[in-house]
Amino acid sequence: MACGAIKLLHSISSQKSNYNESIDILKKGNKFNLSEGSKLELQILEIITDIKLNDFANARKKLDKILKLKNIPQSIRLQADELSGMM
Repeated sequence: MACGAIKLLHSISSQKSNYNESIDILKKGNKFNLSEGSKLELQILEIITDIKLNDFANARKKLDKILKLKNIPQSIRLQADELSGMM
């Protein structure tokens, strides 16, 4: 439930083009006691937001960190691979 609320707040601030606030929300959200899969989902959203901010170096660094992980959910792996292909 907490992950869904964080995603909703991120979506609202992103629609208002307030990407720095979106990043803040995601970073604060990662401090909650969420499952590893939920934390990875928030990290993917953070990468997408970095790309919208044209911060490709930071996005690539975070993406590489996720791609090096083992035993991550297939949906996260697919999203990470897709983002990697776009960059």
